[in-house]
Formats: sequence, structure tokens, C-alpha cells
Amino acid sequence: MSSKELSVQAIKTKIFRHGSELGLPEFLASHLESVSLERKILVVTSKIVSLAEGQLVPQKSIEKGQLIKNEAEYYLGEVGHGCHLTIKHGILGLTAGIDVSNSTDGNFILLPKDPFKSAKDIYFYLKRKLDLKEFGVLISDSRTLPLRKGVLGCGLACFGFKPIQNEIGKEDLFKQKLKMTQINCMDALASAAVLVMGEANEQTPLALISGGPVEFGESFDVTDFRLEMSEDLYFPMYRDLIKHNQIKNEGDKMPNNVILTDKAPAPVGPYSQAVKCNGFLFCSGQIPINPKTNEVLKGSITEQAELVMKNIEAVLMAAGLNFSDIVKTTIYLTNMNDFAQVNEVYGKYFKSNPPARSTIAVAALPKAVNVEIEVLARA
Repeated sequence: MSSKELSVQAIKTKIFRHGSELGLPEFLASHLESVSLERKILVVTSKIVSLAEGQLVPQKSIEKGQLIKNEAEYYLGEVGHGCHLTIKHGILGLTAGIDVSNSTDGNFILLPKDPFKSAKDIYFYLKRKLDLKEFGVLISDSRTLPLRKGVLGCGLACFGFKPIQNEIGKEDLFKQKLKMTQINCMDALASAAVLVMGEANEQTPLALISGGPVEFGESFDVTDFRLEMSEDLYFPMYRDLIKHNQIKNEGDKMPNNVILTDKAPAPVGPYSQAVKCNGFLFCSGQIPINPKTNEVLKGSITEQAELVMKNIEAVLMAAGLNFSDIVKTTIYLTNMNDFAQVNEVYGKYFKSNPPARSTIAVAALPKAVNVEIEVLARA
């Protein structure tokens, strides 16, 4: 089948239940042994991935609104009809993906813990089990769009194929080069698959996609389809909602003036990541610590500077801000010979109207790192 044709086939299965004797990879393999997966994409609904992972919460144990706040990466508020606007797994949508449909025990079904890991695990199991060379795995969900009725499919994660097709630099019909166009293959394929898989009692949690402009391989950055909020064209529409609905992942309301996010390194002393006061956000200095491991990055000065900027971005986002809100920065370096490399990384985040800046050489920095940056932003 050529790249200009697309075929989608829903696959009916037995009902998969939490605690099933077969794990999810074995369950999938048992329903795929009679079909060819070579150069095809297997779409798996997120619901059965969540069931396999035990992502279930009894409805009687917690009020749904509180559970949504607990699960959301960013909570933007209640919008009516019992729905809450949230950001979860990089998707701006409703209720942090929490669902009760097709739940046999009346539990809330949460989204998978780590969709990228789930897709990768399924991929390598099926590759070995079915002796496959080129294929892909896509974990799908459904979502709504503003100003449109109904739901459509979207992708939570994928592995084995390139999620984004870059058209930048190609010519249009009139020989003009495209400047911004990228095609989101993952979500486009997920939408086609969910259309045939259905949303009710079809009992078709899988689909096979053949054809389309798909580039197979294991070396692609499968997170390439995600945008940082600071780069999102729609961010101005929801940034104030984030400002007024800050929560910790545990769901506790934070004091209005203190910012805390697990997307940036946790404070290791008597200080806050940032504090709002009199219309400004005062940020503590960030050093190259990985927020997931709380360990110092031992890479090059360029890699360290990049992580510092990412940590700053996480704190800004938690406050509903971005780099355009920064009015002053201070860079601390233990070696001024590193200035050029740090400045190159720094410059990528301030492409126009950069803030005021000081750069100071110091004898040493916490945890023996080579660079620390602190910022002051309008709040």
C-alpha cells in the first residue's frame, strides 16, 4: 500500500480485565498471531493499558473533582457540567483523562502512568514474540476540541515510527517554501483508528493501520510531537487559568505567594523555588539538577546550561508564566571561559526583547556545579 493510501482495521478481542491471567503484552499477542504486523501500526486504546497497570480508584474512596486535581499536571478549573479543564501527559483536555465508562467494578480509570514506557514495552515484546522487523505501536485516547461537537482520537504515546513529519523547507504549489508546517502523524493516525474502534460496546480495543506517510524506526524522538507551553500559540488563552489554579500534584492548595512544582528540582534547604510578591515572581537560582532523580548532571557545560533553563521554565510554568515575562536574570559561572557556550544556550530562550542581565564569576557554586541562573519575572 502506498503512502497516499490508508487502511484501518479494528480488531475485536475478548474483554480484558484488571487482574487477568494474561498480562497485556501476552493478551495482545494472542489476538495478533493470525495477522501480519509487518510495516503496520498497532493502535492500542489507553483503557486496557490502564487496566493492565491497575490504574483504578474506587469511586467511593474519593470525590471525582479532588481526584482530578490530584492527577492533573496543571489544573485550570471547573468549566461546567461536572467537567474540569486540565493538562495531563501534555494534553490540554478534560478531567485529566479520568473515565468511568467500560469500568466493570465501577472504578475511576486513570490514564496510564507512563504511556511512552508502555508503548515501548509492548513494542519490544511483540517484536520478539512475532519476529517483527518494522512496525509501530500507538497508545490512543479520545478528546474534545473547542468549538466542535463530539470526540476524536488522539495519541498519548508511540514507538517504532516517527510521530512528526517535517515539511519545513518544502515548496508549495507556487514554489514558496513552507516555514512552519509540520504534520502530526501520530494524532492523525490515532484519530482514524479511534473512528473505527468506537467508544461504546464494540469490544474493539485494537486497530491495525496500513499505509500512509509513515517512517518506521527505533531511533526517533518519540516525544517530538510535544510542545513546551512557552512555545504553544494557545498559551496566552490559558496561562491566567494556571496562575489562579495552582496546585501540587497531591491536590493540596498552595499558598498564593509560594510556587512549588515537581517539574523542577525540589528545594534542598530553607527556601522556595519561587515566591510571588507585589506583581513579581522572585525565583531562586537554578542549577543543573535533574528533577526526576535530584542528581547533578555531569555533562558538558552546554548540557548543564540547557538543564538549568529547563528547570527555570518549569518554575515559570508552575506560576503561569514564560520566558517573555522575565525582566532580569543573573548568571553565575565558576569559569568565565564557559560564558560563550552558556550564552548560546541562554540566547535560544530569549529570541526577542531579552531581559536585563548580569553575569558574575564566582569561586564556587552549590554541589560543585559550574553554572547557576536566577531570574526575576513579572507576575
